[in-house]
Amino acid sequence: MSFFKDLKTRFHIDLNAEQKAAVLHKEGPALVLAGPGSGKTTLITARTAFLALEYGIPLESIMTVTYNKAAQLEMKHRFEHIFGSDIKGQAQFTTFHSLCYSVIRDYERRQGNRFKLIESEQGGSLHNKQRIIKDLYKEINGGPVNEDELETLQNEIGLVKNRMIKEFDGLNLQTRNFAALFKAYEEYKRQNLLIDFDDMLSYAYAIFLKCPDILQRYKGRYPYFQVDEGQDLSLIQFEILKLLVSSKDSNLFLVADDDQSIYGFRGAEPRYILELNQVYPNLSVFRLEQNYRSSRNIVELSSAFIKGNKRRYEKCHRTENSESQKPQLIRVTDEKGQLDFIEKKLKENQNARKPKQVAVLYRSNLSSIPIVDRLERAGIPFRLRQNKLSFFVRTFWPSCGLPWTQATARPSSVFI
Repeated sequence: MSFFKDLKTRFHIDLNAEQKAAVLHKEGPALVLAGPGSGKTTLITARTAFLALEYGIPLESIMTVTYNKAAQLEMKHRFEHIFGSDIKGQAQFTTFHSLCYSVIRDYERRQGNRFKLIESEQGGSLHNKQRIIKDLYKEINGGPVNEDELETLQNEIGLVKNRMIKEFDGLNLQTRNFAALFKAYEEYKRQNLLIDFDDMLSYAYAIFLKCPDILQRYKGRYPYFQVDEGQDLSLIQFEILKLLVSSKDSNLFLVADDDQSIYGFRGAEPRYILELNQVYPNLSVFRLEQNYRSSRNIVELSSAFIKGNKRRYEKCHRTENSESQKPQLIRVTDEKGQLDFIEKKLKENQNARKPKQVAVLYRSNLSSIPIVDRLERAGIPFRLRQNKLSFFVRTFWPSCGLPWTQATARPSSVFI
């Protein structure tokens, strides 16, 4: 087909047979099981272009929803770079939260009221989410909340809202007096016309149920609906999706990997992907099993490991890449042993003839505090990415006049 030939000739993008089959899918619901490094971003952008060029579907009728802002911008940039000069119109790439926020804005224009978003990181704002929660915690629990408790509380609020939980008994929540805190927080927002990121989902869902005309407007506007990272959908997101793309008129194209769901603490549930054929009975399933990113030993090891999970779609990951350095499993007895190991390895790298950039991954923002402290004490330069803890703003680099996460002039070989 000329589309695939042009893609290869002009842009050196040679889709494999699995990718081509998925791109050619036009109507009806489809689930694409995209393994790690299988080219899902290329797939989604190519299918968007194929629908527009080969089937004459306006770009404005194709909505692609991604999990976060970074993925949205990457996909938008990729599409415009490759196909921008060939296709008229504006490709629609957004995040789930941004889509829901637009629904809320439509409703606000009708009602004459306007909600204020309280997710600003500026602590001086009167209506700042963390400030509100800290004040309520102190009032209800009789003392201040520390950073660990605050992060736990915010995660638990997000969890119950994303899972649409109304009763908290038996949930084994860690926050003391969570029910009272949650009720007070919701009431404070309601009285002051405030919303947070989780409310974007809850409010949009309620608006669709309350205002069928708004729902129909969105359904008519986007008859083709593509979803990226579908394994990270929470219950509230999945319910919104079912309203927007019902089973009888579904042109849903959902790209996911049930093996990569890591946001359970936020309410993500891969079960919705496993049971997708119950919602969309005529579901087509495509498998992207070719890994273009990782070495052969990584692919083989991870594939063998994940097969221990019995509740999953069966897949056969493979790669044409050669073997590389084998992964190592390092056992340490405690946190100090872990920090000693990290420091030792980083210093070995610094002293090497050709030092390499090193990435240190951690579970949560709080987990980075002891790592940052150790690297500072050891004099190892580094850059900290996407950390919102005010601890770093107060503690490090007082002479530079910039918050920690904005100071970028210092040379670094370690990313954490």
